[in-house]
Amino acid sequence: MLFRSVTWNGEQLSVGGKGNGPLDGFVNALSGTPVPAFNITAFHEHSMGSGSNTSAVAYVQITTTDGVSRWGVGVSSNVGRAGIEAVVSAINQL
Repeated sequence: MLFRSVTWNGEQLSVGGKGNGPLDGFVNALSGTPVPAFNITAFHEHSMGSGSNTSAVAYVQITTTDGVSRWGVGVSSNVGRAGIEAVVSAINQL
């Protein structure tokens, strides 16, 4: 189970969710919050260099249930974290 603290419209929320990986767990955790419901409709990720000590960049498109689409980008040395950061980036544009 993934547990995180997120802020939505100035309100601090503690969320937790299960999934087939960190990104899926985070998205599932958000489903029980006031964040608008959405699906990940595109996901791309790649390394920003070579070797085991490089960062990853993730690009995520989310689409809300009413059809609004937004892209987000996340960068981290942790591949799972880069995807989560990209989702947060996209949500912040809603």
